[in-house]
Amino acid sequence: MGLDISDILKSFRIRGDRVAARMIRGDDGRPLLQMRVSMGLLQMEMDGRPDGDRPHGFPSLLDYLGSLTPDEAERVLAETDCSEVDRELTQYAHRRICLLAVGSGAQSEGYHDQAMECFRRACDDAEHNLALMEFVRQRSNDPDFLATHDQTRPFVLFHRTLARVQMALLRRDYEEAIDSTREGVAAILASSTPTEPDEDAVGADDDLDEDEPEETEIEESEEEGFDAGLDASLLDDADLSADEPEEDEDSSVSDVGDLPDVAQWVAQLNSLIDQIRAQHGIQHTLREQIEEAVRREDFERAAELRRRLDARRPESDESH
Repeated sequence: MGLDISDILKSFRIRGDRVAARMIRGDDGRPLLQMRVSMGLLQMEMDGRPDGDRPHGFPSLLDYLGSLTPDEAERVLAETDCSEVDRELTQYAHRRICLLAVGSGAQSEGYHDQAMECFRRACDDAEHNLALMEFVRQRSNDPDFLATHDQTRPFVLFHRTLARVQMALLRRDYEEAIDSTREGVAAILASSTPTEPDEDAVGADDDLDEDEPEETEIEESEEEGFDAGLDASLLDDADLSADEPEEDEDSSVSDVGDLPDVAQWVAQLNSLIDQIRAQHGIQHTLREQIEEAVRREDFERAAELRRRLDARRPESDESH
């Protein structure tokens, strides 16, 4: 097999400022992700670390660091100048962006099982980076390094919200889509407040006031492009990548550098909530009604609404 990949690059082009991503099968049949960049191609594993590496024999650097004692972890972080952390953050960010793009394309074309799997994996990759950022926050003494993570954490939370909302929409659980979006907004705002601790960024599931992402401009696999209805492509207007990945995967600052203002993501998510409410005629979700009942100290009403919410969950789970 020749080493020249010119024909591959010619057939897989970047279109405007969209993320160009696709899923392929390797020579051995395993699924792989590819992202087209201006001077070439990034190829990522679907399972484990995107580059296929196993740091110190572990599935990821996060797993390796988690196996160490606190003192050992601090020493490793200091010795590597945290460069290996940035490398792993960047790789998972690239894969997360690709999964959101491919998932949206599959959703638009009616491949809902594939879309659901892509969004689930994108959510997992976001959780991975949030966990790695939190691990480093608790053990690193480098203020500049920690400040960079504080700056990029909202971007990861934004993508996690996008993935969660898209999964809810695929299940046709429109109230859950609204609630997930509201929770996302709350987590983003909490993580972008310098005086606040970062716990909300990693454990946003406990928040009820969150918002969801809007539509993202993305490019699907090798197809000609896809049209999107509201439910099928709520990603089309959202921001998938704050910075285009460059030729070298490690030169991208996708979860490791300056990013746009958090306000634009919050505005996109709030707009998304309005779209879902308008399309599906939802004025207040059950969770919102529960919150309002608690605020009014109408606990009997809150308990009744909670029972209705709990009774509805099995249907949502089965449709997943």
